[in-house]
Amino acid sequence: MSKSHLEILAQGVSFWNRWRKDRPQAEPELAGTSLRGQDLSGVDLHGADLREANLVKAYLSKADFREANLREADLAEANLTEACLAKAYLFKAHLGAANLTRADLSGAELFGANLSEANLREAKLGAAFLSRAALRGANLNRADLRGADLRGADLRDANLSRADLSQANLSTADLGGANLTHAILNHAQLTGAVLWETQRAGWSVFEVSCEYAFWELNGRRRLNYAPGEFERLNTTRTQIELHYPEGLSARELATLPLLLRALQRALPDHPFQLRHLEEEAGGTRLVIEFEDESAIAPELRPHLKELAEERGAELIGQQREALSGEGVAQIDTRLELIEFQLFPPEQGATDLAESAVPADPIPPLEIAALPAPFA
Repeated sequence: MSKSHLEILAQGVSFWNRWRKDRPQAEPELAGTSLRGQDLSGVDLHGADLREANLVKAYLSKADFREANLREADLAEANLTEACLAKAYLFKAHLGAANLTRADLSGAELFGANLSEANLREAKLGAAFLSRAALRGANLNRADLRGADLRGADLRDANLSRADLSQANLSTADLGGANLTHAILNHAQLTGAVLWETQRAGWSVFEVSCEYAFWELNGRRRLNYAPGEFERLNTTRTQIELHYPEGLSARELATLPLLLRALQRALPDHPFQLRHLEEEAGGTRLVIEFEDESAIAPELRPHLKELAEERGAELIGQQREALSGEGVAQIDTRLELIEFQLFPPEQGATDLAESAVPADPIPPLEIAALPAPFA
C-alpha cells in the first residue's frame, strides 16, 4: 500500500482525478486500504491496485475501475450504478447485495466472485468470466451476458428475464428456480445445467448446445438430448399480448377482426393468428402468435414483439375513440363497410384506402373459446 496515494485520495474526488490526469502513467497502490462507506462517485481508479480493499457500502456511482485489480476486494452493498469495471480483475471479490445497475463489466474476470442478491439490471457482462461465481437471487433483468462464461455458476433464483445470454457458456450452471422469461439463449451451451423449476415463458433457445440437463432438485433427474432435440422440445413461441383496460365491450369484440386486420397490415411479412383472449384483473388480454416463427431471426423476435404490441396498443386506442364517437352509429354485419372508418390506413400504405370496400371480405373471428361474458 502507498500511503501517499491514500492521502491524495483523501483530498477528494476532484483533486484525485486532476492528479491522475496530470500523471497518466501513475499506477495507484491502494491494496488493503479501507474506503468503507466513502463517497467516491465518479472517481478515476482505472488500473489501480485495490486487492483486498474494503469498499463496503461505498458510493461509487460512475466510478472508473477499468482494468483495476480488485482481487478479493469487499464491495458488499456498494453503490456501483453505471460504474465502469470493464476488464477489471475481480477474482473472488465480494459484491453481495451491491447495486450494479447499468454497470459495465464487459470482459471482467469474476471467477468465484460473490454477487448474491446483487442488482445487475441492464448491466453489461459481455464476455465476462463468471465461472463458479455466486449469483443466487441476483437481479440480471435485461443484462447483456453475450459470450459470458458461466460454467458452474450458481444462478439459483436469479432474475434473468429478458437477459441476453447468446453464446454464453452455462455448462453445469445451477439455474434452479431462475426466471428466464423472454431470455435469449441462442447458441448458448447448457450441457449439465440444472433447470429445475425455471420460468421459461417466451425464452429463445435457437441452436442451443445441450447433451443433457437436470430437471429436478439436486440434479437427480438427468435428461439426455440428441443434437437439436433440446431446442425442439423447449422452444416457446413468441406471444404478442394486447390489453383492453377495463375489459372488451360488445362493440369492440364485434370489430376485433378489423383491429387484427389493421395490425396485420402493419406486419405484412409476418402472418399471425389470434390464439385466445381472456379476462384478467383490470381488463381483457388478447394473445397472438406468428404462424411461422422459423422465418423470423431469433434475435429479431423480441424487437418485433415490442413493435407489434406498441402498434396494437395504438390501434386499441384508435378503435375505442372511433366507437365512442358519432361516426359509427351501429355495427354493420358486413364489417368491411366500416373498416376504414375505424382504421384508416396510413397514406400510401395500401391501395385499399382508395376503395370503400376492401378487396377481401373480413373473415369471422376465429378463436378456440370465448371467455365469459363473450361466450
